[in-house]
Amino acid sequence: MPWQQILNGATGLAALVIVLGVGLAVAILAKAADAFGRRLEAETKHLELSRQIGLESQAKFLDMTRKALLERTDNVDQALRASREGVYKTLWKKTEKLPKWPRNDSLTYQELKALSSELQSWYFGEGGIYLSESARGIYSGVQEAIERLLPGKDLTLPVSDPDYEVIRAQCSRLRTELTKDLYSRREAPELR
Repeated sequence: MPWQQILNGATGLAALVIVLGVGLAVAILAKAADAFGRRLEAETKHLELSRQIGLESQAKFLDMTRKALLERTDNVDQALRASREGVYKTLWKKTEKLPKWPRNDSLTYQELKALSSELQSWYFGEGGIYLSESARGIYSGVQEAIERLLPGKDLTLPVSDPDYEVIRAQCSRLRTELTKDLYSRREAPELR
């Protein structure tokens, strides 16, 4: 609104009061707008900070959860390896009847049958529950190989070279798998 129309008819002190009133109103509105702008900026910063803190809290929570899960998995893994160690040593010892060097030339089919029974007792009595899936598969391979060789054999005779090699190789595979379960043949990490 032009000043001329506002002041039209107002003279002296009245004009001065009108001008000061309008100036004061403009100043008050400017301060209010400035305060509103600062408040809006502060609220925006607060919301952004809250969002960041929320994301950081979520990230921290997820990190703590991941660490706890890894620690629990590691504890279970260590406990399982510790439990396996004793029963795997027993199974390892049972397979000593079929060494590669020197070959056990006196092993009979009767002893092979007895080995199968010992392995079965070990499996159901103490160790089968600890076998990994792959070790269990190889254990079954040993038992199946013995089972295939025995029918029709004179149990008092020594095991033939080909039969001996079949069972020996299966026992060797089983022992190798046991070492994998226990991580006992892993190389030590290089320190640099």
